[in-house]
Amino acid sequence: MQAVATISVVPSPSAKLLPPRPEPLPIEAARAGRGLITVDRIGSRSSVTRLSATSPLKLLVPRHNAEAAWIFGSSYGGGLVEGDRIDLQVRIERGATAMIGTQASTKVYSCLGGRTCSQALHATIDDEALLVLSPDAVTCFADALYEQTQRIQMTAKASLVSIDWFTAGRIARGERWAFGRYASRLEIIVDGWLLVHDALLLDPADGPIDEPHRMGRYNCMATVALLGPRVAELAATVMRQVGEEPIGRRLPMIQSASELPGGGVLMRAAGESTQLVGQWIRARLAPIVAQLGDDPWGRKW
Repeated sequence: MQAVATISVVPSPSAKLLPPRPEPLPIEAARAGRGLITVDRIGSRSSVTRLSATSPLKLLVPRHNAEAAWIFGSSYGGGLVEGDRIDLQVRIERGATAMIGTQASTKVYSCLGGRTCSQALHATIDDEALLVLSPDAVTCFADALYEQTQRIQMTAKASLVSIDWFTAGRIARGERWAFGRYASRLEIIVDGWLLVHDALLLDPADGPIDEPHRMGRYNCMATVALLGPRVAELAATVMRQVGEEPIGRRLPMIQSASELPGGGVLMRAAGESTQLVGQWIRARLAPIVAQLGDDPWGRKW
């Protein structure tokens, strides 16, 4: 795990953030792969009041009786092909609750022509609102080139659950850690201040990814962030649970948790199988189901 470049930054009081990015263009003027989601609190329920997407992105809103709004992302063709770019703009208004997931794992096909596939998420969360980002794991095929950026701007009274995880690839086809490049970046900004900047890069140019000092025997890695008053109790519980876990060699999964200012936590786990990491995520986040009205992972992991 030593060669996985992961950085978390908590700024000093003098570290002023750059001005916020401009508002997104209307979806009608957007390029391919652009999506917009707005969720409002209407009465006792959270409802999707704006939803737009251009191919290859698809956005689905299932009917259910939960108070939270659920949105699932997908793509035509079942994955990202060379050169695809997905750009999703999300706004969760005051007091609303939303869960954004995917229909299945995000597959990134081979990029033999050298063009990268990319996904970008820009989310804004208002006071007393909760956003749960719960995609399935990213699976890169051999020679795939993939990068993603998640930029989340929230108030100190807003809450966030963010899950970001990826697999070693199509292991059964002999494509274990065989992709060309994987890069991701997570930025969490609270009241205009950069609270978390978490970056990761896996590139075979730096040496074989499956070497013991890098990913070794592990085939799946996850990063989970919890932040805000609606998940503060869960964050404290997670910190205690992870601290009580035994430490040893040859464990099928390793995990860590770092406390964030304001009562949040940043968790990481690496496991020998995707199923093992998925079960870990579900177990750690089980209390959040009450706020979503149903278990988004019950029929998956």
